[in-house]
Amino acid sequence: MTIKISPENTEAMAFRDLMTPKLHDDLDRALTMLSPLRREVFIAHFVDGVPYEKLSRDFGKTEKRIRSIASSARNQLQNVTSLRQYLDMLS
Repeated sequence: MTIKISPENTEAMAFRDLMTPKLHDDLDRALTMLSPLRREVFIAHFVDGVPYEKLSRDFGKTEKRIRSIASSARNQLQNVTSLRQYLDMLS
């Protein structure tokens, strides 16, 4: 899986600025540990900057549920030591 970052999104641009080749590879590998739904929500929100409200409409789930999915994905990825510092910066 390769992460595609939208150049129009300023949060994604900040993400790209922080992304080293090793961090990118580590994140790509770690994302395969997530369920498809967690992976999609994580990338859409934390990488592409899609608001929770829009994700809730897109996935047909409550905003509270989408926030929970995103949080669970982030927590699961924090077990990957090389990603911990970056993930701690995500809100």
